Amino acid sequence: MEAVITDDPVDRFGAVGAAYLRWAIRNPTHFQIISTRSLIDWENSESPRRDNDAVRLLVEGAMLEAKRRNLLHSNDIMETQIAGRALVYGLARMYIDGHFAQWAMPGQTAEDTVQTVLKNYISSIRRAPVTLPEETI
Repeated sequence: MEAVITDDPVDRFGAVGAAYLRWAIRNPTHFQIISTRSLIDWENSESPRRDNDAVRLLVEGAMLEAKRRNLLHSNDIMETQIAGRALVYGLARMYIDGHFAQWAMPGQTAEDTVQTVLKNYISSIRRAPVTLPEETI
């Protein structure tokens, strides 16, 4: 995973999803094995569990900070995380299974489409900045 340097926890949350999508697209067989829990002995697979725990810590830390800084529409950060995970997993699965031959957005590659959809989700969870009215004298 590449480093993302930003003070914005919502952007960091999105970066984890974007990195996961890039990984899944470039490693479809590995994605199939890791994501289909019946194909792996998850409880006795130390490396995948350790990697998964590290990713969860990044996501949870970003969401806790975003909530603390009042950057999210919803105060239910677990729901936001699950929705993000479901979206990323579903997009990766659609890509791997070849759905984007029909579902890619016009003028975009399949990979561009999955990244665009993720960016739209990240935008939708972010609370709009509060703008104060200008003072009149």
